[in-house]
Amino acid sequence: HYSYSNSERLRALTGLLGATRSGLDARDALRLATGLTPEQLTDELRRYIRPGTIAYRYAPRASAEAPPPITVTAMPPSTGDLILFEGALRVGIAEDNREAYLQRIRSIAARYPDDPFAIRVLAHAELLHGDGAAADRLLDRLLASREGDADLLYLKGLRQLTLAKTDDAPADAAASARSWFARARAADPNHFQALVRYVESLDTAPEALSGEAREMLLQASRLAPHVASVALNAAMALLANRDHEE
Repeated sequence: HYSYSNSERLRALTGLLGATRSGLDARDALRLATGLTPEQLTDELRRYIRPGTIAYRYAPRASAEAPPPITVTAMPPSTGDLILFEGALRVGIAEDNREAYLQRIRSIAARYPDDPFAIRVLAHAELLHGDGAAADRLLDRLLASREGDADLLYLKGLRQLTLAKTDDAPADAAASARSWFARARAADPNHFQALVRYVESLDTAPEALSGEAREMLLQASRLAPHVASVALNAAMALLANRDHEE
């Protein structure tokens, strides 16, 4: 603030930084640029910041006139017992640990038979590592009162996608999966997983993807640039379309 609030001091700062970059001793560089010793500069800064001497200005913003609405929601009783398990399910559980995690989640969820969060975590665990039919029943139970919940819609789609990859897959499983993923996207346009899984349900080689499917993968990569698998999916689709630079 001291340097940038005065053009002469700003020039001195620029000279100081240039001198230190060139290898000049810091004390000598300070003296050359400002004519001050470190002790004198300290005294100068203390005078500069004494109460009431630093100039400032207000930058009003329109949003200050209408504060955003804030809602505080109490988490359900099961949260403390299950939220880390839900995080593990989202990130991915090592194969050797899956059975142990599943049994632990089942045991905890049994203590909260009517708790929506416990039911959600149990459904997620059953879907990925347990009884898919049980996951279906649990998800349907939740969707009966939460039909616009994007995550639940996504999990229903994932259940159908999992079925579509089995040897005795129902003929309409992939189409059903796409329907659920489309509903998840409608409920939450930023749900990047639903975009990726929708394209996955097409079971199409990258070079055969439609322009719409490629755009879904690109949109997912824009929404989740930190997820390597999402970026790679988008890159493969671009390569297949000969968009090499992109």
